[in-house]
Amino acid sequence: MKIFNKKTKKIAILLFVMVICFCFPLLCGCSNESFSKMIANAEKGDVVLLEKDMTCDDEIFVNQDLTLDLGARMLTLQKPIVIKSGATLTVKNGNVNGSGDFDCLFKTEGKLVVNGAIIKASGNTNGITNLGETQVDGGTIAGYYGIANSGNLVVDDGTIYTTQQEPNGYAIKNTGTAIIKNGIVGESKINPNYGTIYFTPGIENYGKVVIENGQIGSVYSQGNNAKAYFYGGKIMESVHIIGGYAETEDKKGNLVFAGSSPFDVLEGTAVIKGGVFTDLYDEHHASTGAIVSFHGTVSVYGGSFCETEMSGVVNVYGGTFNNSVEIIPTSTVKFMGGTFKKGAKIAEHTNQIIQQLIFNLHDVLEAGYKFSIAIDKTAKETTQEFSVVIE
Repeated sequence: MKIFNKKTKKIAILLFVMVICFCFPLLCGCSNESFSKMIANAEKGDVVLLEKDMTCDDEIFVNQDLTLDLGARMLTLQKPIVIKSGATLTVKNGNVNGSGDFDCLFKTEGKLVVNGAIIKASGNTNGITNLGETQVDGGTIAGYYGIANSGNLVVDDGTIYTTQQEPNGYAIKNTGTAIIKNGIVGESKINPNYGTIYFTPGIENYGKVVIENGQIGSVYSQGNNAKAYFYGGKIMESVHIIGGYAETEDKKGNLVFAGSSPFDVLEGTAVIKGGVFTDLYDEHHASTGAIVSFHGTVSVYGGSFCETEMSGVVNVYGGTFNNSVEIIPTSTVKFMGGTFKKGAKIAEHTNQIIQQLIFNLHDVLEAGYKFSIAIDKTAKETTQEFSVVIE
């Protein structure tokens, strides 16, 4: 293992004679003791370079800014590396795995930057437990929870997944603030029984999560304090809002919700301003006949919807409904706008759709609401549009 001291290298640039001394840093053995001592003795700004695969059974504490260059090697941990408050550790260029069950491979009280490293825990061990700040610029992170975040997490790129199966681990368990700017959260796998593609669980959220882009597995947002914001990217499996607040707005023009139940509001409040809600995103997807379920309190201002089931309190101000809408009895549903669209001739489908809507809206009509359908006669026969308004 080598250690590069940035201050030493600056002196070497000025004094050629010093280059010989400092361009060949101290060579260390690969014992556990040497790794622990080198981290403990390193100075702020140093780069610690692994020369060969190593195993460490000591708990390591990082107390100043360091870079751990894995040198395309494997570092096996039996206890965590703890980044203390005020320190930043950057990990790059190699692999870190775990031997045995313990809390996590990295515990962040200060700041951790993952820049292209592969961090993979096994068993019940998390890849990263973040209490401070973690920034993922690339690489792979996996574990029971790939990242258990109760601090501030930013994912700029990379792949994060759980080594477990639902409902156990998740790629990210969030009780803090998590911002997903890009990358893959949840692992793409093949179902051996059906030969279809599915994603392992993505995010279990109890705090605040913002998804700006990337590919995400299933999302569970739970509890009165949970907040989930969907602004872009592809949610490959189902979204379940179980309390708190959720919002969708297609800020990047690529927001897609896929899965057998693309967006299910069981409890809580949701505001839908945009997005494509369908299980037909991938021709290899296992599910067909998507249902967007609203069971909490939902306001719809935009978006494009596949077959839709509405239950609870739903106010529709806009959006495009491409297939049938079913309203569950005892629900309070009001259409104050929106477009129902059918890619077929009026003669074949208009009466059928009106009858279906009247049947599904029977309880709403019984309550005294007026129901009307306005047909856009200027539209082409294959793209007839008609809006439904209940007053």
